[in-house]
Amino acid sequence: MPQQPLQNKVTKVEYSEEDKRFVIHLEVEVPPNVSQVEVETTRFGDTAHAMPLINPPAGPAEMLINGEGHAGIKTGDSLPVWST
Repeated sequence: MPQQPLQNKVTKVEYSEEDKRFVIHLEVEVPPNVSQVEVETTRFGDTAHAMPLINPPAGPAEMLINGEGHAGIKTGDSLPVWST
Protein backbone atom coordinates (compact mmCIF):
# COMPACT_ATOMS: atom_id res chain seq x y z
CA MET A 1 0.00 0.00 0.00
CA PRO A 2 1.44 3.44 -0.90
CA GLN A 3 2.15 6.02 1.75
CA GLN A 4 -0.37 8.83 2.09
CA PRO A 5 0.45 12.26 3.60
CA LEU A 6 -1.78 13.26 6.53
CA GLN A 7 -3.02 16.60 7.81
CA ASN A 8 -1.38 17.59 11.07
CA LYS A 9 -0.33 20.51 13.22
CA VAL A 10 2.00 21.12 16.12
CA THR A 11 -0.14 21.87 19.18
CA LYS A 12 2.61 22.35 21.78
CA VAL A 13 6.41 22.50 21.99
CA GLU A 14 8.13 21.91 25.34
CA TYR A 15 11.80 22.43 26.14
CA SER A 16 13.65 21.41 29.28
CA GLU A 17 16.56 23.75 29.94
CA GLU A 18 17.86 21.33 32.57
CA ASP A 19 17.91 18.28 30.27
CA LYS A 20 18.38 20.17 26.99
CA ARG A 21 15.57 18.12 25.46
CA PHE A 22 12.37 18.93 23.60
CA VAL A 23 8.95 17.33 23.23
CA ILE A 24 6.71 18.23 20.29
CA HIS A 25 2.98 17.48 20.55
CA LEU A 26 1.52 16.83 17.10
CA GLU A 27 -2.18 16.40 16.32
CA VAL A 28 -2.75 14.13 13.32
CA GLU A 29 -6.01 13.51 11.51
CA VAL A 30 -6.06 9.73 10.97
CA PRO A 31 -8.20 8.48 8.06
CA PRO A 32 -10.15 5.23 8.28
CA ASN A 33 -8.51 1.89 7.51
CA VAL A 34 -4.82 2.66 7.96
CA SER A 35 -2.43 0.20 9.56
CA GLN A 36 0.29 2.62 10.62
CA VAL A 37 1.00 6.35 11.00
CA GLU A 38 4.59 7.67 11.14
CA VAL A 39 6.12 11.12 11.46
CA GLU A 40 9.41 12.08 9.81
CA THR A 41 11.93 13.07 12.52
CA THR A 42 15.24 13.41 10.60
CA ARG A 43 15.12 17.25 10.61
CA PHE A 44 15.52 17.12 14.40
CA GLY A 45 18.74 15.09 14.39
CA ASP A 46 19.78 11.52 15.13
CA THR A 47 18.46 11.53 18.70
CA ALA A 48 14.87 12.47 17.79
CA HIS A 49 12.24 9.76 17.77
CA ALA A 50 8.49 9.27 17.67
CA MET A 51 6.55 6.07 18.25
CA PRO A 52 4.37 5.15 15.24
CA LEU A 53 0.64 4.66 15.70
CA ILE A 54 -0.28 1.04 14.90
CA ASN A 55 -3.84 0.29 13.71
CA PRO A 56 -5.10 3.64 15.02
CA PRO A 57 -8.80 4.49 15.03
CA ALA A 58 -9.94 7.14 12.55
CA GLY A 59 -10.05 10.71 13.84
CA PRO A 60 -7.68 13.00 15.69
CA ALA A 61 -4.67 11.43 17.39
CA GLU A 62 -1.69 12.83 19.25
CA MET A 63 1.88 11.90 18.43
CA LEU A 64 4.94 12.97 20.44
CA ILE A 65 8.41 13.66 19.09
CA ASN A 66 11.27 13.63 21.62
CA GLY A 67 14.83 14.76 21.02
CA GLU A 68 17.89 16.65 22.21
CA GLY A 69 18.49 20.36 21.74
CA HIS A 70 16.00 22.93 20.48
CA ALA A 71 13.28 21.76 18.09
CA GLY A 72 13.30 24.89 15.93
CA ILE A 73 9.55 24.57 15.35
CA LYS A 74 6.52 26.40 16.70
CA THR A 75 2.86 25.79 17.49
CA GLY A 76 0.77 25.72 14.30
CA ASP A 77 3.54 24.30 12.09
CA SER A 78 3.08 20.98 10.32
CA LEU A 79 5.47 18.08 9.71
CA PRO A 80 5.72 15.22 7.22
CA VAL A 81 3.35 12.52 8.54
CA TRP A 82 2.46 9.40 6.56
CA SER A 83 0.02 6.51 6.78
CA THR A 84 0.15 3.07 5.23
